[in-house]
Amino acid sequence: MNHAFQNISLHDSFRDKEAVLGTMHGKGQVIAPVLESIGLAVMVSDRINTDLFGTFSGDIARPASQLETLRLKVDKCFEMHHGHSLALASEGAFYPHPGNPFIVTHTEMVILKDRHSGLEVIGHHTCTNAGVRRCELREMGELDRFLEEVSFPEYGVILKGKCQGEWRVGKDFQTRDEVFRAFDELQTEVGGVTAESDLRAHRNPRRMKIIGEAARDLVAKLESRCPHCDFPGFTVTAIERGLPCEDCGASTQAVLKEISTCAFCQKSEERLFPRGMETASAGACDYCNP
Repeated sequence: MNHAFQNISLHDSFRDKEAVLGTMHGKGQVIAPVLESIGLAVMVSDRINTDLFGTFSGDIARPASQLETLRLKVDKCFEMHHGHSLALASEGAFYPHPGNPFIVTHTEMVILKDRHSGLEVIGHHTCTNAGVRRCELREMGELDRFLEEVSFPEYGVILKGKCQGEWRVGKDFQTRDEVFRAFDELQTEVGGVTAESDLRAHRNPRRMKIIGEAARDLVAKLESRCPHCDFPGFTVTAIERGLPCEDCGASTQAVLKEISTCAFCQKSEERLFPRGMETASAGACDYCNP
């Protein structure tokens, strides 16, 4: 079975090649250097309005899930740049932690796709130090305290309110005076004003860092080659829980094995005890610790 990546290094595979990246928010500054480490040049497109795939301010809804939206973005890169066989895109999501709804979880995904070989690899990074803030404002003093709390202007802010069912949104502020003027105007127009952290990458250094981590995970996955056909991206596609309890031997929810699958030849391999432990602690057992 032959393909473009077989028996050569990733650096040789991507030498003299360029991937187009769809972004309006400066993500190329953290994604491009990571991909260039394996020889792949990155060109940031100026033809794609990524806001059409949803905005964090809520005035444009995201059309699908995080993963599906990621793929829509990379497909738009191919649509707008016919001469490129490689494309990159990134998509972020903020949501309540499944174990604690008061904690905000932040996940970033970065995809690299090759329309000719079928290569599609997605890097992930998740953290809970999301730094997301939101405040209902009644007066200027509350806005002033909010700006201090979010470290404006290093971190951007968004002001918004609803008028006749439609969002009025203010963003891209550079100075406190601009924010205060926008607050006065919005309050006159819509009454209740909400201040939020600006989660767009170019206005949020914390998010930009997490995008860079997701790009590094993407490269790590590209460097993981299929042991059968040498195709990049041989990564974990499923897990099986059931690691036995150290005391009673009953199955627990801890991971027993990981299954990795090749996207090219479809062959899989299982890896037992991927966390390096053959038993789970009694504290994780529903029988020993109900």
